[in-house]
Amino acid sequence: MSTRWWSQPFAPEGSAAAEGIVKQLGRPMLDPLTVLVREAAQNSWDARSGGGPVDFRISLRSLGASTGPWRELILPGPTDEAELPLESSITQEAVLLVVSDRGTRGLGGPLRAGTRPAGDEKADFVQFLRNVGEANDNEFGGGTYGFGKGIFYRLSRTSAILVDTLTSQGDRRLMGAALGNSWYDDNQRYTGRHWWGRVAGDGIPDPYVGTEAEELAERLGLPGFEDGSTGTDIALIAVDLGMSDDAGGARPRTLREAGLFVASSMLWHLWPKAVAVDSAPLMRFSVDVGGELLQVPDPRSVSELRPFVESLEKVRSGASRGYRRTVAPKDAGRFALSVGAASTTQPADDVVEMAKPYEGPSHHVARMRVAELVVDYLPTSVHPDGLLRYGAVCRSTLESDQFFAVSEPPTHDSWVEKGLSGTARGVVQGARNFVVKTVDADLGLGDGAGGGQAKGLGALSSRLASLLPSVGWTA
Repeated sequence: MSTRWWSQPFAPEGSAAAEGIVKQLGRPMLDPLTVLVREAAQNSWDARSGGGPVDFRISLRSLGASTGPWRELILPGPTDEAELPLESSITQEAVLLVVSDRGTRGLGGPLRAGTRPAGDEKADFVQFLRNVGEANDNEFGGGTYGFGKGIFYRLSRTSAILVDTLTSQGDRRLMGAALGNSWYDDNQRYTGRHWWGRVAGDGIPDPYVGTEAEELAERLGLPGFEDGSTGTDIALIAVDLGMSDDAGGARPRTLREAGLFVASSMLWHLWPKAVAVDSAPLMRFSVDVGGELLQVPDPRSVSELRPFVESLEKVRSGASRGYRRTVAPKDAGRFALSVGAASTTQPADDVVEMAKPYEGPSHHVARMRVAELVVDYLPTSVHPDGLLRYGAVCRSTLESDQFFAVSEPPTHDSWVEKGLSGTARGVVQGARNFVVKTVDADLGLGDGAGGGQAKGLGALSSRLASLLPSVGWTA
């Protein structure tokens, strides 16, 4: 077995430097763990297979007793000039974060970037592990050009990941990748991109496959695919868990705090996928911290989220307002709003509060594309009755989805109007204006609308909303 890291030299005609790939993410306003949850879930949703739900899990643990096999198999790293601190980072205290999905097709297709996929297969393996900036070939998928995957490398103190996958065709593959800094070795410049795997005859590593991949993954303590379910595990080596704000100042998050924050991010950013369609959720979410399973609650059981859930169900059922234009795309969006009590006796819960994307009672619109992954929470007018809050949903249509997609940054966390032109600018800007005006009209704040009815029903609505039962759900 010949296993080693291979470093990519710049080709004479030019190549992509690793620094540029990571910097494509920009400086997101969201916490890096939240960005990871959003990006990974989009990838999993786009890779769904069959008619069943997608199981999405994030596991965190210290390397502990498995440190030896990791050091034996992953070290030595690339040359010191590559600035990948694998040697110093793979320790017993290092945190291993594994993103897992099941009920997906895995990373199939060709092993080399220049090979044409056969038949109707997708080039998922090379799109994730080898290529950069390739357009998403999943119709109405959550992602666009694949720059968001830089978050996997950014969160790792080693800038390295290991990918284990079982494809729908039954192919088991295991391979590592890293993004460091470009450097010179004499007169040869290297891109800062590295891969770990079985070295082929041309010196370029390919993934381990079949039984070898299975045995190596087991030695590393990766989840594996014992039940035969297809999917992918992405292991981030020596993860930076971020900071926790205490009264005495910021400090590093504990493993459990990071797990709770991840669960909270799943709740607030992925909840539409947990809202059942035909009595079954589209995705199931869970977080594992050192063997302890943390619960991601049913969004209906969270009073703060319940108005958003009800609004999404209105949109799905057709009981919503249409965002219509006089030119194509004429049918450009769906909108619904639901009101709930601003005060609640529900006790504060870490999973609800830690990644909550706004403060105080909700007066926001959850914006999303056809894939129904939350883009952002757009703040709109506060309800005129202080006892009430509301949650609304604005979702694109099949006809308009492409125009909202081009407005999103690599982290897919906003619809950015600046820089757009033509139809895209008209669609995205028009959607925001439509949402703001419709909210004001529904709250009795718009021109010609009387606010008395909305305000007068406040006390009664609040009392009724506080009586709504909470529904429990186990991930």
